[in-house]
Amino acid sequence: MKFSKILFGLSLTSFLFAAEADAQTKRTKRADEAYSVVEFKKALDLYKDAYKRANDKKEKQYISYRMALCAKNIGDYRKAENYLKRTVKMRYEDPIALLELAQSQLALGKFDKAEENFKKYQKLVPGDKRAEQGLKSTDFARAQKANPTRYYLTNIKRVNTKYQDFSPAYAKKDYSSFLFTTAREGVVGNDIDYQTGGYFTDIYGTKLEKKKRKRSSRKKGKNAKKARRWEKAVSLGNMGSGKGEETINTRDAEGPISLTPKANIMFYAKSVFDKNQYEGRKIFTSKRKGGGWDEGTIVDIPVLNAENYDIIDFTHPAITPDGKRLYFVAKLKDSYGGTDIYYSEYDKRKKKWTTPKNLGPNVNTAFNEAFPTVHIDGTLYFASMGHVGMGGYDMFKSKMDENGNFQKAMNLEYPLNSTYDDFGIVFKGNTVEEGLMTSNRKGGRGSDDIYSFELLDVFFNIKGKVTEIEEGLPVKGAEITMESKDGVVGDIRTSDQGEFMVNPKFVEKGKEYVVTINAKGYEPFVKKISTKGLTVNDFEKTDKGYEYMFDNNISLIKKKEIIVPIVMPHVEYDFGKATLRNSAMQDLDALASVLKAHKELKVKLRSHTDHIGGEERNRELSQQRAQACVDYLVSKEISADRLVPVGMGESEPFTMKKDDGNLKAGTKLTEAFINTLSKKDQAKARQYNRRTDFGKANDPAKEAQDAKAKAEAEELGRY
Repeated sequence: MKFSKILFGLSLTSFLFAAEADAQTKRTKRADEAYSVVEFKKALDLYKDAYKRANDKKEKQYISYRMALCAKNIGDYRKAENYLKRTVKMRYEDPIALLELAQSQLALGKFDKAEENFKKYQKLVPGDKRAEQGLKSTDFARAQKANPTRYYLTNIKRVNTKYQDFSPAYAKKDYSSFLFTTAREGVVGNDIDYQTGGYFTDIYGTKLEKKKRKRSSRKKGKNAKKARRWEKAVSLGNMGSGKGEETINTRDAEGPISLTPKANIMFYAKSVFDKNQYEGRKIFTSKRKGGGWDEGTIVDIPVLNAENYDIIDFTHPAITPDGKRLYFVAKLKDSYGGTDIYYSEYDKRKKKWTTPKNLGPNVNTAFNEAFPTVHIDGTLYFASMGHVGMGGYDMFKSKMDENGNFQKAMNLEYPLNSTYDDFGIVFKGNTVEEGLMTSNRKGGRGSDDIYSFELLDVFFNIKGKVTEIEEGLPVKGAEITMESKDGVVGDIRTSDQGEFMVNPKFVEKGKEYVVTINAKGYEPFVKKISTKGLTVNDFEKTDKGYEYMFDNNISLIKKKEIIVPIVMPHVEYDFGKATLRNSAMQDLDALASVLKAHKELKVKLRSHTDHIGGEERNRELSQQRAQACVDYLVSKEISADRLVPVGMGESEPFTMKKDDGNLKAGTKLTEAFINTLSKKDQAKARQYNRRTDFGKANDPAKEAQDAKAKAEAEELGRY
């Protein structure tokens, strides 16, 4: 994002860097003069020329650093990084170059490099909070990229150009039109802005294409419901019934803008000159007149001790829905460091705007805050470089409490925010599900672009096919029940082809379900499905939203067949303990559901240990673990005479069913094999061996007696 979109004018010189060398060449001094009045594009060109001709090493270091600052201020982080790497390599004496380099690399998404340079700067300048915040932002950005929100962004390519297009504002109550600020070719102020290298900005607008006549039901095609597109943008004077009369756009810079909910009153920023002498940025207001707009009038915002300022800039207006409060950006005596967000209220009795009030430290920081907008519900949205974010400008929101104080700012997260500059967000209607915003992120038209966004639904596609295991034939009429702690989703049956589907509206995010399948002549099948811990990365983007597909091709075993013990993957134990974990209880809950549904079913629970410890101790421990499972099931109203606890000790090592790192499918986890592994893999393998599995028991009493006799025989055999 270009710096000029925040402020224009000489008032910025107070927080720009002073010259760092006493004896500079004339070329360098001319570049410094342009830099001091924030003409960064012009300054960059002058510094380039001065760098080529400079012979003094110290001067070349200084110029290289200033070139980087110019590039950074006009939003070209890639150039800024290159210049800063050169500056650091030249051993520039001020470590601030390392901090600037880290910030630029963060904006480019180079998290590892940014972290490395933030730490280097931290060692050189301990206690500088900018390094600490940079490291927090790097961690935050990494986490955001790994766990995005459900917002989906679309570049409005028909509206955007390779120039700056930014800060949209809806211009009709039905949200079918919006205005924005642009520096494209053809603007009225067709002069070059030396701050950005582009043109002076104007206000343009666009509207949705007219609805096309509905097709007959017989002629509906794939694109019958295709969304209406935004038309090619035109200047404000050509919007509505306007015929090119520009009452707002001039040779000077106009924008950004803010509109009241009825879109009949507009507030906008404008640079003011008097005989080519810059007088500052001011806020103007205009009323809609027919299809056009009245000429704007200045909003008089009184400032205490105004005579102590050379120039006061007011920009980025944001009017509240009730029209009583106006937010804006300025740098006044009580600012926290950079540009801050203030507000002024309209005194209806005096017909005047009140003295500006700073929004306070929960919103404003020592860095720049800019581009406020106000949601219909009164929530303030704004852009900031001072709060922990992803890099560049991030968007935040803050609400007022009952005492009128703004609460701590909350980051809007990725992908609304990116490592580049993101700002100027507005919402469609009274929700936060759709809207428009600005970003200069990678993949745009070349500079700041306007994006539309929408919050997509997530849904879970649970469908599959039930077959019998031996010949793979479909099982018709199998009954499927899904149960969570909140209730049962039932009455689902397989078709003639064995297929089934669960209505997505019954499946919610963040829950666990036990799926039970019953079919006549087959053993019941139980499976756990979890929708917890998923991120958008786990879903597939579709026309309907974000879809998560569960693979549910299931094979049933005929009742006449012997049941092979099935490993319950979450019934695992800590080393040397028989205490059930929470995950073990969840799997035993699933088994309890099956046992309740099938009163005739009797099972044996076989518990195993790893090879650590003696055989006798391991047999005792495994028996305790098996008994712990039985006791838990009894607590769930399962009769003890249907359950057989069997302690297997270390006699039956686990055989891997699938690859898990260095543990490959088909490998038996014997003591000899485990001893060949690394310590990390040894711990993992021993955990696999500490488990409980279950199988069908025909006569629990006899099986219990046989298990006891076998244990006694083995005990006698040791003497």
